[in-house]
Amino acid sequence: MEKKLYRIKKGAVLEGVCTGLAAYFKVDVNLVRILALILAFTSGMGVVAYILAVLMLPETDESVE
Repeated sequence: MEKKLYRIKKGAVLEGVCTGLAAYFKVDVNLVRILALILAFTSGMGVVAYILAVLMLPETDESVE
């Protein structure tokens, strides 16, 4: 079965990008959120990457396994 990356709205704080990344890589969502914040505050690229992910990733309400 092919793994796909989604934005998961269930349990999301903003748009579900970090929740989707955490489910895809099978890591804790808080770790992904901390890394996203570090990228956002250090280089600003985290903000750009997050906005691109919101625009490009399909959304789902279900948790993806």
